[in-house]
Amino acid sequence: MALSIHKKINPSGGTATATIREASKPLRKSLQTLLGQYIRLVDPILRQSSSSSKLESTNSDLDQALCKILDEEALALLSSKGYEFTDLLAWAWVLTTESSEKAAARLMALANSRPKGSETVASSVPTFLFLFLLRRKHINSRALRILIIHAWDRLQGRRSQQWAVDLAAPLTSAVGPDWSMKSWKRPFPGPRYYQTMSETTIMIMVIRLLRHTRQVWPAAIMSVAAMLTKHVDGLSEARGPESTHAPSERIQARLTFLYNKVLSLLAIPSSLNPFRSVPYHQRAQFSLLRRMNEFEPALAINREGYRAVARVQLAHKKTLRERDWAELKARSWPPWKEEKLGMDADKGVEYGTSRAQESLLRLKEAGYSMQAWDHTAGIFAGWDTDRSPTIQTRILLQKPSVSHRARALDTAPSKKSALWAARIRATRTLDEAWACFLTWMDCKFPHSESVYYAMFEKLVFDKKRRRSEGNSKVNNAIKSDVFHRPELPGDGKEVLAVPTSPREAVYLRTSPPSIDALFNTMVQNGVKPSGRCLAFLISHADSLGAGMKYLRASNLPPATVRGLVNRHSTNSADVLKQLEAIPHYLFAAFVKLLSRFTTPISPGCVQTTEELLSTTVNQDSPRIIVSRRHARRTSPLVHAFNVMSARKPFYRPPWYSLLSSLARPGVVVDTSTHRHDSDIQDMLSWQVVLQLLHQMRNIGLDLDFQGFHIVCTAFEKALFRGLKVLEAIRTEAKFLVAEPYLNVVASPEGVDPSLRLRVDAEQVVNYGLEPIKSLFKELVRVQTSNEMSTSTASAQQPDVVDPAMLLPQLMDVPAPAQLHAFVRVLGIRQDYGGILDLVCWMARFAPELQAVAEEARNGPTLMRRTLVAVRVFTERSWLYVSAGKDDDAKVESSMEEDSTSKVVMQQIYEVVENTEAWGGWPTDEEVYAYCKRGRFS
Repeated sequence: MALSIHKKINPSGGTATATIREASKPLRKSLQTLLGQYIRLVDPILRQSSSSSKLESTNSDLDQALCKILDEEALALLSSKGYEFTDLLAWAWVLTTESSEKAAARLMALANSRPKGSETVASSVPTFLFLFLLRRKHINSRALRILIIHAWDRLQGRRSQQWAVDLAAPLTSAVGPDWSMKSWKRPFPGPRYYQTMSETTIMIMVIRLLRHTRQVWPAAIMSVAAMLTKHVDGLSEARGPESTHAPSERIQARLTFLYNKVLSLLAIPSSLNPFRSVPYHQRAQFSLLRRMNEFEPALAINREGYRAVARVQLAHKKTLRERDWAELKARSWPPWKEEKLGMDADKGVEYGTSRAQESLLRLKEAGYSMQAWDHTAGIFAGWDTDRSPTIQTRILLQKPSVSHRARALDTAPSKKSALWAARIRATRTLDEAWACFLTWMDCKFPHSESVYYAMFEKLVFDKKRRRSEGNSKVNNAIKSDVFHRPELPGDGKEVLAVPTSPREAVYLRTSPPSIDALFNTMVQNGVKPSGRCLAFLISHADSLGAGMKYLRASNLPPATVRGLVNRHSTNSADVLKQLEAIPHYLFAAFVKLLSRFTTPISPGCVQTTEELLSTTVNQDSPRIIVSRRHARRTSPLVHAFNVMSARKPFYRPPWYSLLSSLARPGVVVDTSTHRHDSDIQDMLSWQVVLQLLHQMRNIGLDLDFQGFHIVCTAFEKALFRGLKVLEAIRTEAKFLVAEPYLNVVASPEGVDPSLRLRVDAEQVVNYGLEPIKSLFKELVRVQTSNEMSTSTASAQQPDVVDPAMLLPQLMDVPAPAQLHAFVRVLGIRQDYGGILDLVCWMARFAPELQAVAEEARNGPTLMRRTLVAVRVFTERSWLYVSAGKDDDAKVESSMEEDSTSKVVMQQIYEVVENTEAWGGWPTDEEVYAYCKRGRFS
């Protein structure tokens, strides 16, 4: 009976799990099977030996396991490959750790080691070990950086540079005492060289690296794509690297397939900020297209490649020419070109062809027939099947499935439904979408969920538009005219107002229905909501009851629905099984529903609620949930916290929904009483935020800048309350003992509740900012000067690529809105030195920040608002704006007391003025507008 590592390769780069299986037949001896046997038989014994007191029995079991593995054939195999038994121990040391960072650090340490006195040239890290590590389901960005560097080292056959070893050193030292480290020690001598990797192995490595870069580090996609363009040319396997002849027809066909496959993989959206990451995908695709054109003869683009390019262009923002064409479209429907100037007469159909449409036209010119997916993409690209114009819509269009099951389901009615759903989405107003929906109904096609889903989106976002119009009448004097480009139809999911002119209006025989009316119609026609449509309805429900209605009317099994809504047994095995069976996006939608409606409800009977409170005020001690009293009200927020604690999803949106609800003003955390003190609730909500962050760290889920923004908002709310409490205590304005706080906080006997409240406020004010600053530094993770310098090996060998030069200088780049939130918490806490450090960092990486701002919606305007906030909080300008004439002298005297802030403000002023892209120091008008519309208490 043989043991082996069971591999399941997914060519699309999806997740693959590694398991140790027991083979039914004896397998041929290989390094993989030996490692599988070692991990299954020897590794558990060695781990138990550190805690076991029965050394004799442990040694006996170890001897038996080793004799079973290390027979003559196994020893001969290891010797022929240039390895020893201790190498098995080292490889297991890498694979058996749960932390991806530790595994990457151990791999780097192993790659730069060599047996003492060994004359072999075999690498300490065989290729299969590295590829197996890449099959992990989750690898964070810090570990991915190390693995990409190691991948380049393998491709170029050289040892890692010293700075790369130093990058992994802190992680290796953090491993602590380990049985394998005691048993296996090697010196670090001179350089190591790897054997040449086959092109098949390179392709497997590229596919797996692309999957991880899409998940955690989209900016590194260019570096991974360069591995393909520089090392997969068909010559190394055909006639050797020195050959200059053109590849044969067989190799040409193989390269065509490989390059087009990677083009398709590069079209898969990133998990982090998919629209903001589109430029990385586009540049990587362009590098592949250039390399394909350099072959002799050039590699052809097939249907899959053309579609991949079109998908990326559909997700990309409009070019200047596309924006100009969009502005020429009439308000009537169809939106034909409407000439505004004399020069517009020369702008014909070719001028109005978008880049995505050009990709589809090249596909047709190459001899491929237009299929249903291509027509759907053409509608989003700006032209319908009858060559009438539509609204060019930015969308993440999925790749058509090629599985046999999908082909069986891809019938003519489903193709028609996809076309009509695209036509509804490629409209500007609710009336245009409803007119398209009515036309679909008149065609008597089978009812389809996708068409209803598209109409639901229009109804929801039209309602949001009406709500936002009532809240957008505040005058904003920030330089938006200089920095802001107006959003055009199709740039987002927003719906425009219906034109008032009868000449531009769309005739409707019936007015658009409400969301509930359309939902009832859909259910009456035999269509149950499911998948993405159900998730959209739940997450945008008008009330908690409406969300539950959508959930119960769906096609989910009743047991799954009960597992979601059951408030009392989220920890049971059956309920946990049901929670884990729900798709991650649907689970996130349910948590978002609970997080949006946090007002306590009355179930009608006494129920035990779990309050989201911490039992300690010590920042370093673990936080736990404490059960409180019986109450007649239960909170959806509590239930959201319980289902999250039960499932612990490795998916950020549900965590961010819960964090966002805690960051909102007025959220009720304690539901055990009818009386809620806002100071106490806001202080308690910050403690729950810290508890959630602690749980995310425990499962290995890192925050990104979206989560950082939410945490800054939550801390700002708690900081205002903490400052208010401390100021009230200092002035003795009121006696700060609240009955809810006295009831719910687990204070030791004899401790004054007012003292406990003051301690909590001091914790927030004095120590709450440092973790946020540390989190920012961890997110950006700037390279050191040693990392950015070209290595000596690269200088001596011009063809050798320095991986540091292909990787981004920052691990992640914050958007302007996230920088603005960080500036606010620094300013409210009066951390002027922190603001100066942030502004200097922003000036250093101004090009990277400007590139991100260009991709973000209203990015240039928000970047300008961030600079205005810098001036407002360094000068504390809101004090002047809100103070009367009699208070001016008092305000000026309070500012004069802080001489340090004036020195720092002058330094900040010089940095802003010397950064040309920022437009200079904010004006008094911008400061006044910011102070009038901002919140400072």
